This record gives sequence, structure tokens and C-alpha cells, in this order.
Amino acid sequence: MREQFFHLMYSFIIGDQMSLPHSDDLYKHVAQPPPDFSKVPPLFRSTPLIRHHNASKPRLIKESTITKPQNNTKHSSLKLSSSKPIPTFTKQPTFDTSELTKLLGEIMEEKLQQLKKDEIERTEVIGANQVLVNPVQNELKKELEKVESELKLNNEKIKNVEMEKQSILFENESLKNQLNVLKRTVETTNGNWEMEKQMNANAQNKIQELLETIQSLNKQNQFLQSELEKTEDKLIHSEKERRKLHNEVMELKGNVRVFCRVRPPLKNEGISVGVTGDNAVIVNSINFSGKKEKIKFGFDRAFDSDSTQQDVFEEISQLVQSSLDGYQTCIFAYGQTGSGKTYTMEGTNDKPGMIPLTVHKIFTAIEELKTLGWQFKISVKYVEIYNNNIFDLLVNEEESKKLQIKYNGPLVILPEANVIEVSEAEEVDHLINIATRNRAVAATKCNAQSSRSHSIFMMDLCGRNIGSNEQRFGGLTLVDLAGSERLDESGAKGERLEETKNINKSLSALGDVIVAIANKDSHIPYRNSKLTELLQNCLGSDSKTLMFVNISSDQQDTLETISSLRFATKVNTCVIGTAKRHVQ
Repeated sequence: MREQFFHLMYSFIIGDQMSLPHSDDLYKHVAQPPPDFSKVPPLFRSTPLIRHHNASKPRLIKESTITKPQNNTKHSSLKLSSSKPIPTFTKQPTFDTSELTKLLGEIMEEKLQQLKKDEIERTEVIGANQVLVNPVQNELKKELEKVESELKLNNEKIKNVEMEKQSILFENESLKNQLNVLKRTVETTNGNWEMEKQMNANAQNKIQELLETIQSLNKQNQFLQSELEKTEDKLIHSEKERRKLHNEVMELKGNVRVFCRVRPPLKNEGISVGVTGDNAVIVNSINFSGKKEKIKFGFDRAFDSDSTQQDVFEEISQLVQSSLDGYQTCIFAYGQTGSGKTYTMEGTNDKPGMIPLTVHKIFTAIEELKTLGWQFKISVKYVEIYNNNIFDLLVNEEESKKLQIKYNGPLVILPEANVIEVSEAEEVDHLINIATRNRAVAATKCNAQSSRSHSIFMMDLCGRNIGSNEQRFGGLTLVDLAGSERLDESGAKGERLEETKNINKSLSALGDVIVAIANKDSHIPYRNSKLTELLQNCLGSDSKTLMFVNISSDQQDTLETISSLRFATKVNTCVIGTAKRHVQ
């Protein structure tokens, strides 16, 4: 009985599954390694046993090996140390069973406590895992919903792309049809072009360029439509830059510029003048030996007889703009009587001349400058020089009196002249009409409506920028000189003769001043006539000056035409220096 109990306890200690319940029943809830044999009581360790006898000396019992149980259970891997064999007893040992029972109870209690502890730990681990898993699951759920939403949005985008694709395909098909039509057109054109290839070799290259241009324009048509507004802005900016650069060139040049304008023929006796290119005038004449010759004159610009008022004004508009930039500018017309000076400067109601066109140009520019913070005050004077005396054209004849020239430092002024402030172009037009009626005009053999005086229109411009507080002081002087006449051809007598003498004298004085400037003389005879004295500001180094030389194309006026062109050539050689800009 004792031996059976011993084996039962030993089997429990070492995990003999043949004698005890299956170990899975003990460890099915806890993942725990097999029992530690170090906890086996010494009583059951494989050490030599001592049996006690009544004899005085104990006797050793020999050790024997215990064969490891052969089984395939989970704990079959547990082994006893081969160096410590399990003892077998040849005789029944004597021990206290109560101690063994107590020990067994303690071991069982310890095992149960360990199982409970492991169960608690497992429950805590499961709870902790659940706490960690729930947020992850929620996050994954949100992510899934987000992905589903994006998927839905992408599906809609795909549908839109498909629709756009279909639209593009349809448009592409339409373009292909158009291309086929164009190809057929090009083929037809090429066929016709080939037929004429031998007739005109130069036209071949031109047609090819045009065909390539047409194809390129057809392909870029839609793009150009959308870019049209931007292109227009760029063109406007480029035009402003061009004008700015041109103004700088004029400043660096510093010469009095000369434009020539040819009047259409009035008689059918033949034409003696022609214009070649943009700046050359050819005069057909007969020299002193009776031989025909061609005399060529070159100017900054030449206008043929078919040029319009607008064509001429386009060339001087840049100079007009300079007056708004703070420069003193002057434009005057020179030529024999009847050559078209007054028409060029004043014009008619349906074909306005340089003076009214200039006025409207200035007021248009002022409106544009308002957007940049500029404000301008404009005042005008209009006088004439008749028989070497200065009169105001903006007052009635009864109130008119001779005006005296005064000097404000180097500047020439007319303090007694009537100065009228204007705010719009129409006011100036009205003043011009008054001055035209008051100007001295009479008939001569050379011209039925010959101007017997020099008219001078003066406009002062004072501008201030509200933002930068910059100030500009510009001026514009427009002069219509009386026509020069030969005394023997004019048929002038009495008062007309005196007028002609004074006109020719003042024009001669103007020629002397021009020659002195061209020769860089130390003394310039400005005071030889009222005309040159009053134009001193314009011919000085502070201004930009342009002269129109008006000539007749009639053959009978050839000598006067050559004389005027030679005078204009002399003027064109004058260097008056770089114009100064008046700003503060």
C-alpha cells in the first residue's frame, strides 16, 4: 500500500501522465512551461538513500536507474538528468504519511493559486488587447469610409473624364474633317499654283509661305482667340516703349527736324516735284545752260501730294507728347505763298490741321494720365506778327493793341497777351475759330487768300502728380509763317507791298538766325525781327523743334520750290543741343 502511494506521489511530482490526470487539464488556460524539478522535495530526488537499522552504522543502498516513461504526451519532452538516476527500493521505506499529505496539499494549493493568477493575467491581457484593438478598428473603419468616399469621387471623375474624352473625340473628328477640307483646298491651290509656276518663280515662294501661314493660323485659331486681349495689351505697351525710345533718339539727335510736304498741282502745266521713299524729294529743273537736271533733297520725312492730314499728324504726334512730359516743343510751317502752309497747320472743318489735331491729342493724353494720378492746367495764347508788330488774335479788333516782348531771365514772354485757361478741346477749337477770323488775310497775284501775317499759337501745360508730387512744365508752340513772295511776281502795291517787304524781311531774319546757329556763331541775331525774337525760346537749346517746308509741285513754281528746299536743308543742319525737361 505504501509503495503504491509512493509511486503515485512520485508520478505527480515528475509529471507521469500514466498515473495522473492529463496535464492539459491543469494547463489548458495558462501557457506555462512544465514544472520545475528543482522544487521536488529531497525525499524524492535521485540521491542515495539511507536506511536506518539498529546497527550502529547506516548502510548505503545502491542507486539504480529509472527508465523514462515512454509516452507521446505534451510533456514527453521532460527528462530526468541521466547523471541522477531515480532510485528503486528493494525494501519498503519508513516515513510519515501525514507530512507527505501536507506537502501534497501545499503543492496543490500552490498550483491552484498559480492557475488563478495566470487566469487573471490572461483576462487582463485580453482586456488590454481589446482596448488597443477598438481604436484601431474605429480608425480602420474611418479610413475605410474615407477610401470609399474617395473611390466614389474618383468614379465620378472618371465619368467626367470619359464624357470629356468623348467630347474631345467628337471635336477631334470635326477637326479632322476640317483638316481634310483644308487639305483638299490646299491641293487645289497647289494644283493651280503649279500651273503658274513657270510664269512667276518669285510668286511660288510667296504662295508657299502663305499656305504654311494659313495652316499654322488654322491650328492656332482657338488659342489666338483666348490670347487676343493679352496681345493687344502687349502691343499697346510695345507702342509706348517704341515712342519712349524714339523720344530718347530725338533727344540724343538734338537737331531741328525738317519734314517736307508737297502740295498737289493746281495747274495742268506739268509736275516738277516728286517724292521717293520716305525722306527724299526730287525736283526736275532746267539749269542756266538750258539742260534738264534732277536735284535731290533729303529730309527727316517727306510727304507726297496724296498724303492726308492724319498721315502727317501721325509723324508729329510723338513730338506733341513731349510737351506733356515737360519739354518745350515748336512746330512751324515755312514755304512760298500758296504752298499749303495754312492748310497744313489749321486745315478745314472736315480736314483739321496740325493745330486742332494737336489740341485733341493733348486732351486725350491728359485723360489717360489721370488714371496715373496726373492733373494738368492748360492755358493758351494766340498772336500774329503783322508788319513786324505783335497783335493778340483772341480779342476784338477794337481792343487789339501792339504787344511788347519782355524777358523773364532767358525766357521771352508776352505779359500783355490775353491768356485763357481751358479744360477741354472744344474750348480751344472755339478760340482757334476766333483767331482765324481776326487774322490778316488779303489777295495777291500768287494767292487769292494769302496770309499777310505770321500766326503763333502757344499752349502752356502745367502738370502735377498727386501721388509723387512731381511737377512738369511743358509748352507747345505752333507757327504758321506768312508765305514768301518775289516782289516782281506778287504784283503788290501800296499796303500789300509794305506787307510783302516785312514778310520777306522777317523770313530773311529767320534765315540769318538759322545760318548763325548752323555755323555755331557766338552771336545769334534773334532781335533782328519780332519773329525771331519771339521764337527765341523755340530755336534755343531748351526745345524740340520741327519745321514743315511746304512746296508747290507746279512747274512754274520750280525756282521758289528750290529756294524753299535749300533753306529747309540749311535748317536741318542746325544743332541746337539736347532738349531740357522742365520738372520739379
